[in-house]
Amino acid sequence: MKKRKKQIEVPEISDVKLKPLFGMQPGMYLTILYALIVLILLFLVLLLPGIRKYGSDVRFSSVPSGAAVYIDGQYYGSTPFTRFVPAGTHSVRYEKPYFQQEQSELQVPGKLFGTLLFTRAEDAAADLRFENAAQYLRWRFDQTSNWALVGAFYERYRYPFRGVQAVSEYLQARDTEARIGTEKAASQELSDFTYMLLNNINSFEQLIDTTAAIEALNNSTYRGKSANEYVEAALASELLRGSLAALTDVGVQEELASLYVETAAHQQNVVEIQDDSVYRADRDMVQKYVDSLPFSEVYSSVGIESIPMDLYEHTFVELLPPQRVPVGKDDFSVGPGGLDFSALSVYPHMEKLQPYYISSGEVTR
Repeated sequence: MKKRKKQIEVPEISDVKLKPLFGMQPGMYLTILYALIVLILLFLVLLLPGIRKYGSDVRFSSVPSGAAVYIDGQYYGSTPFTRFVPAGTHSVRYEKPYFQQEQSELQVPGKLFGTLLFTRAEDAAADLRFENAAQYLRWRFDQTSNWALVGAFYERYRYPFRGVQAVSEYLQARDTEARIGTEKAASQELSDFTYMLLNNINSFEQLIDTTAAIEALNNSTYRGKSANEYVEAALASELLRGSLAALTDVGVQEELASLYVETAAHQQNVVEIQDDSVYRADRDMVQKYVDSLPFSEVYSSVGIESIPMDLYEHTFVELLPPQRVPVGKDDFSVGPGGLDFSALSVYPHMEKLQPYYISSGEVTR
């Protein structure tokens, strides 16, 4: 016989009833308790942040960007950036090398309610004017020269594109001066700067930088981009295709420009090129040009004039060379294989020389 299962008796549980509190029925004081919890949460979210940090977020910007911002003498950051500033009146100073300092008063409103949820920032902007435009361009050129010594760049070690940055910032500053009626003649300083960049082409990135700087003179599309944008495939390919015309437009001899473009195009890891024959220099044209340079005629003649000048107890001699002379290696040979940028540094071509001085004695001790 099967054993009968023993039934378990479950005791009856009576309803739980809350007792009155301070003479209030449970429905009343629970409602009050829930309301207090909601109010505390609203206070923590909507009011407490504004009480602890009474002020506003301020979005600082400048034209051109990259200016150091000091608030009440304390450094806050480099434009553009957004940062919290306590409520009240503050002294703001913008500084950028070779630009005039801009100082102003900033009235920051205090925001108390909902600062965590409503984060609209106040705006503070400055238009910077040059203090010394020529020195600024010289400073940027020195930077590009130093980067040219590196030669190779990688994902984690990017070239900063100081050439086109200088052109962009220069033109922005000139626009500011034109708006406020203090524009100064730029003469040839910006054109000379872009031409001098040609001496620093030692990598694909520097060819793109130089081309972008030349194009940016007349086309705002190429101004004010980040270093990452300039090496993106679409823009880099566009600039590479326009390099030959851009370089020759500023006076680069066509054969040398074609070799620069070909050398850059071979860096397949930077930009994908479907047909590199489009960028290949005409070897016969290049060799014919090299053979035509009058090295022996120029350097065997004695046609350099000199003018002595006494200065600070030293005699300096001003040399007046011919206007254009061949420079580089006179035995340069263009083979069928690819070249690199170091070989192009001695490529023979005609160059314009300016008068220069030499000392007839020791200048420093």
